[in-house]
Amino acid sequence: MLKKSMSATVPQKILVRAPNWLGDAVLAFPAVEALRGRFPTSQILLMTRPYLSELWSAQPAVDRVVTIRDGSKRAEVETALSLRREGVDLYLTFPRSFLSALTGLLAGAKVRVGYSSEGRGWLLTHRLRRDAETLKLHRVQYYLKLVEVFGEVSEVGPPKVTVTAEMRERVDGVLRKGGVGGFPKVGFNPGALYGEAKCWPQGRFIELGRRLVEDGYKVLLFGTLGEQGRNAEITRGIGEGCLDLTGRTSLMELAAVLERCCCLVTNDTGTMHLSAAVGTPVVALFGSTDPALTSPVGDGHVIIRHQISCSPCFERICPEEHHRCMRGIEVEEVLEAVRRIGGDGR
Repeated sequence: MLKKSMSATVPQKILVRAPNWLGDAVLAFPAVEALRGRFPTSQILLMTRPYLSELWSAQPAVDRVVTIRDGSKRAEVETALSLRREGVDLYLTFPRSFLSALTGLLAGAKVRVGYSSEGRGWLLTHRLRRDAETLKLHRVQYYLKLVEVFGEVSEVGPPKVTVTAEMRERVDGVLRKGGVGGFPKVGFNPGALYGEAKCWPQGRFIELGRRLVEDGYKVLLFGTLGEQGRNAEITRGIGEGCLDLTGRTSLMELAAVLERCCCLVTNDTGTMHLSAAVGTPVVALFGSTDPALTSPVGDGHVIIRHQISCSPCFERICPEEHHRCMRGIEVEEVLEAVRRIGGDGR
């Protein structure tokens, strides 16, 4: 329940603390758009970690992106104190950490909204309970609930990320240089920052890639710098017809390349949500996590999941050491899904 009723006064300046991870950030887009719809004349500032600033700069509902210098806790405190001098009327935090609630207080916001957790309820003027019903919501709805504190939320569509013509031209040059410019392209995202329990076996990606190349597709590999070793092995395994872009793109360059793919084969990752947001269909492989909470949003996506008694466990590493939830997904069924939604490419 809310601590007290919302003031009828329209806030001049709203500060939003963004989620810390790519997938959550994309899934928070509709909530920020709903906030803009509720307060069309207010200035919305979006506070984020550095690596997501480019993404939020492409969100038209945001007036200004405030970057936490190095993403550290100390930098967040310093950033909040600097905003205090500007005068923040309303603060909304998507993360549920203690620090993200403290940030609103340090920024001097009179109204502070967020989920009550991590012993931080006393830092919020308006708090929502993270009860069992709330925790069953898809992440898009989970974030929208925070905006509903301010009243009825106008209808918003699925997350949408718009790629500029300049960015498209830039990545088209990269794809031509890599020898894949004129071919239908399937993206692979074989890793997952959260842990190995989310990951489809490396050998399955290699086999799938070889089959797709035989079908006339080119395969593009995506991932973070920490996943370069894994993706290099997959690239070698697939051979000719595979271009490894691991760690070679900015976030919006990644969005532009994803837009050029006819589909993306991926574990439950942030790249999955970015792909859906630029309009590229996804073949999403789920095992240790629950698609009811984090499935790609929009039409045309395929979710492949072989539920077993211990899934979803939400663990980083399979606690049973068999990983059957992901090993049970066969190359043939993923290949069939790609053929069904991939078409002839773009």
